[in-house]
Amino acid sequence: MRRDVDESLGDALRECDVDYYLLVGNEIPPLIIGLVIMGLAYTLALTLAFIDRYNEAVAEVNRILNIARGRGSIYDAESFYGLGLASIIANAARLGRDVKPGDADIALRIASFTIQRVASPDLIKSVLGALEPLHGKAPHRYLELLAAALNMENLDLITVRYIFDKLNEILDNYCDVVRGYAWSLVHAIIAYANLLSRYFGHFNSEEVGDMVGRVVDLLNELGRFKSSLGVIARADALAPALDSEYVRGLMKEKLGIDVVGKASEILEELNDMRERVQELMGDKEFMSYIESRSVKADEEAVRRSILEAASHLKHALVFYRLDNNELDEARDLFNEAAEERREIGDYEDYLVARSLALRVEAIKGSLVGEKLVDGFRQLYEEAFNKKRFSMPTARYLSFASGILGEYLVSLALTGDHETINKLLEGHLWVLNAVRSVSVLTRLMLNALLSPRGRLSSELKGKLSVNPEELIYAFGYDKLRKYLPALRVALGIAKPEVGIKLCEEFNDEVCIDFVLAVKGNSAVVKQLREGVINAFNNSLKGFGFDVESLINEFRGLVSGLDGRSLVQLIAPSNSMAQLALMLRALINGNKELAKAHALYGAIYYSRKLLRRLYLEVYKECCDLESESFRLALARLFFFHV
Repeated sequence: MRRDVDESLGDALRECDVDYYLLVGNEIPPLIIGLVIMGLAYTLALTLAFIDRYNEAVAEVNRILNIARGRGSIYDAESFYGLGLASIIANAARLGRDVKPGDADIALRIASFTIQRVASPDLIKSVLGALEPLHGKAPHRYLELLAAALNMENLDLITVRYIFDKLNEILDNYCDVVRGYAWSLVHAIIAYANLLSRYFGHFNSEEVGDMVGRVVDLLNELGRFKSSLGVIARADALAPALDSEYVRGLMKEKLGIDVVGKASEILEELNDMRERVQELMGDKEFMSYIESRSVKADEEAVRRSILEAASHLKHALVFYRLDNNELDEARDLFNEAAEERREIGDYEDYLVARSLALRVEAIKGSLVGEKLVDGFRQLYEEAFNKKRFSMPTARYLSFASGILGEYLVSLALTGDHETINKLLEGHLWVLNAVRSVSVLTRLMLNALLSPRGRLSSELKGKLSVNPEELIYAFGYDKLRKYLPALRVALGIAKPEVGIKLCEEFNDEVCIDFVLAVKGNSAVVKQLREGVINAFNNSLKGFGFDVESLINEFRGLVSGLDGRSLVQLIAPSNSMAQLALMLRALINGNKELAKAHALYGAIYYSRKLLRRLYLEVYKECCDLESESFRLALARLFFFHV
């Protein structure tokens, strides 16, 4: 441990009476670790050992924050120690102690620094729940904690919905408190923006509309403050509108702006702000925001905050360009963003931007073969550097998983199964850190390696994907209408079990899907006609002769049974569509795989995605064919 951290933690590192509760043979046994992970309900007894040290806990949090502020940074050991102290303060409130708002404020402040360093997204809800007793004492600061939690990738549905509900609750019940702090309004905007961009699929159209409406209201509320902070807020607010055509339409309607044009204007304003750091340090509201998100509010923190806002918006704008098939522009902007991040020492976001630039090169076809492998190998070596990978956070693992997946697929294209096997032996747990990336990568490796006899029994075991994994990884568990039929189609459940599940939902359409999988000819015919009609309707407005596509799709679908039809229409997003298409290829169901490709080429609105699916369709389905393998790889690199 670093010497200054040792001095900072002081007595916390020395033996105390509480050790008798936690240690066995000078180690924390698995039982205690399990109890801590399972949550507060199982550890309340331990809290009683600390509760009489409340005042000391508050003083200790203040001391840690003051030391960190003087240094200009907070170390992991300090922040996790601070989280433990914050939980003591929160539990005091839970047990009925009158906690002062100022005490709640500092507890939630140090927790906001810590929550982004948690190693697993599965623990986020437990942390938020443990600190929930403080939310009424300092709602503006708990809101900041929620926004910080949403900076993490790959939160599960339950955690996302929990944050969404708490965010709404705070703004509904403590609006007068929150609106008194300009910086708190910005954190609320950031929280909603992250929900809309990262977790859009977890919400229905009404909830999405409500979130956009709240963002607009918060922007208007922020307008009361004469501050440059509004530029930061608008940058965060517009990012999800660039990601989603639906959100973009709502923003245009409510704000009366051209979202893409406005985003470019805001980027220019942010560039101008980078030249006015000294002036901005005299902006009270702006600096209150810097203080809320930085241990030390100095010139460097101001520059970093402006650059992060600009990079975040630029990132969304680049994806907008990418979605519209503007590959050269996207590549250049990703490389530019990577260099900006490297300059300020933001190594994590540098890796993300560099990965995206390489993926664009792969999609363009300007990097192939060994050059493609070399590019992803270099990125892999940077991401898995021992110094940086010693204590990875959940966020770090999320993009390390993607970088590993990209490298593995580039190796599979060249047939290097030996290196693939070695990487999986050492890093399979990293790949599995993101379920969707892991499942898609393993399916892709199966598809690329199996036909060429490169899949040893050992490697086959590592790459196998069971149907339960597939359903869980891509969120089919929340698609109530399709889930029972899909479980039957994938061989997880029997038809009678699927029908019983549908009856619990009281959903007749759900029952029809199960009957189709079971082989009811009348229902299969009806479903087939419905799929064809939906496909035909999706072609309306296309600027070319679509008759040939209609005939081709009709021919494909006419040969599919109910089991295959359900798998074709069940995916709710393109990543899930690709996963089921790969599964069909691996299982030798070429007709279903080809139908998936054509369905994806029409169903999704993004220009580049349509083109990539169409290329797969045209080359389908010989896995020995180099052109088909490359078409599949381009589609993979779009998603991972």
